[in-house]
Amino acid sequence: MRYTNQAGLNGYQLRCIMARGEIASVFLDEQNPDNFMAGYVRAVNERQALLESITPWGRFDGFLAVRLDAILNIMSGDEYENRLQRLVELNAQTAQPLSVDVNGDLMRGLLASALKEGRVVTLWDEADAVSALVEGVDELHVRLRPLSYMGEPMAPSILRMRDVQLISLGSEEENMYQILCDNAGYYAGPKKLL
Repeated sequence: MRYTNQAGLNGYQLRCIMARGEIASVFLDEQNPDNFMAGYVRAVNERQALLESITPWGRFDGFLAVRLDAILNIMSGDEYENRLQRLVELNAQTAQPLSVDVNGDLMRGLLASALKEGRVVTLWDEADAVSALVEGVDELHVRLRPLSYMGEPMAPSILRMRDVQLISLGSEEENMYQILCDNAGYYAGPKKLL
């Protein structure tokens, strides 16, 4: 994990974009500059931001919590973001509900929400991504039950929170894993259509 003054600048930019109600494109991958995420900025603190993700087709696609120091570049107000904004309006999309304290730790809040609701999350560190059920979270660690390609629970694992750069909850990918996992019978909570 790297910390630079860039995190402060990223936070400032995202706060300005949030105040204007615009869509932000956030770039994280040095090796693949075409790999980015776009969405409405819902919260920013001194270390993290929470975005409501939008697909290229103008549909809401869950929430993303990202470390500010993992962000390489931010764009807003360009043709792509303006097109997304128009598609959101044409699709009559409205903000999704999420029970996360926007004044607290956004990553832990997203994980706690997933734990409470028995929902699948995807976590990225510098090397890998894992889709999993959350079995516990504290200030230092998150306990996970990773899911296989077919959505079957595997051996538990623990990640250090400081290594997690990005968390996704409620995207089409997590919803797909949720359906597979629920069908595998691991989560015994209420069944619902996603």
